Amino acid sequence: MKLKINEIFYSLQGEGSASGYPFIFIRFSNCNLRCLYCDTKFSFNEGEELPVKEVTERISYLPSVDHILITGGEPLLQKEGLLELLKELFVMKKKIFIETNGSVDISFLPREIVKIIDVKTPSSGYPSSFHIENLKYLTEKDDMKFVISDKEDFDFSVRFIEEHRLINKINLIFSPVYKVLEKEKLAQWILESGLPVRFSIQLHKLLKMK
Repeated sequence: MKLKINEIFYSLQGEGSASGYPFIFIRFSNCNLRCLYCDTKFSFNEGEELPVKEVTERISYLPSVDHILITGGEPLLQKEGLLELLKELFVMKKKIFIETNGSVDISFLPREIVKIIDVKTPSSGYPSSFHIENLKYLTEKDDMKFVISDKEDFDFSVRFIEEHRLINKINLIFSPVYKVLEKEKLAQWILESGLPVRFSIQLHKLLKMK
């Protein structure tokens, strides 16, 4: 079983509810979306075919940490290889996080995995891409992330949360698009809305890290 992998590296988690923790990152190649604000376009095509065993071997050469993030691209597109990798990571007793763009069915993922799922806002170009059935498979430990460029994106995100009654059911994350929306402006909108959402900036970009 092989996976197309863009990169494997060690760094701090830069956003979301686990922001600031050391992680090993496994970035899968390929994505089914082409979001206008995407900051990992290099993962669309670049990468190498690696057997699952080689992926875990490369992890073993990195510092030993509890947390692993599988990201992309869109990792759920490589379903069979991903499931094989997850089995190996569970044997290694890792706490596994997966980032997904929300457009792909997540029902096959083991419940114990922490899912970080996007709801694409209008400025992404894919505001209707969210696979609504995915809401059935999210729990209070998971993150739902809204990447926001402007007030239209913000209002869209608020409507989505209210329409699907998501408050207190999942970690709700609002993040400004880097160098597009001023972080102070998004913070003010959140305060004015009164919603219990988490404001998150991309820590790794502030620190100029991966």
